[in-house]
Amino acid sequence: MAFLRSFPSEERKAFYLLAGGLLTYVVYLWFTTGRPLHCDRECNAGYVWASNNEISDEGKCSGSKSFIKGCRAFARGRAEYESDASNNDHDGW
Repeated sequence: MAFLRSFPSEERKAFYLLAGGLLTYVVYLWFTTGRPLHCDRECNAGYVWASNNEISDEGKCSGSKSFIKGCRAFARGRAEYESDASNNDHDGW
């Protein structure tokens, strides 16, 4: 990044810290939403469709290979969430 050479070293450090933090946040979002890391537009559409339709059964996913990938990613995550929720006995918590 040639344009950074004109800035003092402290400002360059701040830029790199900010860029690193942003990258960390993006990775965090991908992992917490359950979306596949290598998900194209069609895959994202499958994930969003499954989310909007509250799909938890992977067998209900159909369409293109990429769309199914996104749909199944959401369905697996939702099924795990539902399983965890039903297995947690809060005993009055």
